[in-house]
Amino acid sequence: MSLLDRILEELEAYLLSSVIYWPLSTKGTELSRAPRLTLGGLYLTLDELASQESEMTRNELSHYDKLRRILERLSTKWQVGIEQKALQELNSRLNLWKAFIQDLEEDPKRIEGYPYEVRIRVMMSHLIDLCEPNQDIKEIKSILNSLDQRMEDFVRPNDFLWDDKLQDVYPQEKFPYLYRTPRQSILR
Repeated sequence: MSLLDRILEELEAYLLSSVIYWPLSTKGTELSRAPRLTLGGLYLTLDELASQESEMTRNELSHYDKLRRILERLSTKWQVGIEQKALQELNSRLNLWKAFIQDLEEDPKRIEGYPYEVRIRVMMSHLIDLCEPNQDIKEIKSILNSLDQRMEDFVRPNDFLWDDKLQDVYPQEKFPYLYRTPRQSILR
């Protein structure tokens, strides 16, 4: 959980900055190369940890609970900052998702990257949740629904796309795009 520890140590500074993709410090940690801090990345990390909860030792569970309480306190304290940062990141991720779909429309074989690229779509779901009361979300959700419809030309329904441990964290009703796989006819 050292990544989550590091994220929470730097979360306030990140929220006060104008940066969307914050470089995490690795000094004094076992992390040799940390990913950039984003709210979307934070929630993917939390999802990964939630999927491992049943395998955690008592000490790990205790530490994990402590970190979740810290996040709750920070989320309450910085609610407006989190909403603003989530909206910034959501717009950035929307552009990335849109570019991926446009690339697919030009070269459908790029669908091979779907299992990795769909993490952007998962992040966007979390970001929408973080800034849902904001009026700008309606337009973003409309654009996203249109992009999701365009994506359907390249995927077909299937079993859960990622590691089975994550399936309980990502129910099909909320994350239908994780229950899709590239159409085989495109990959030939």
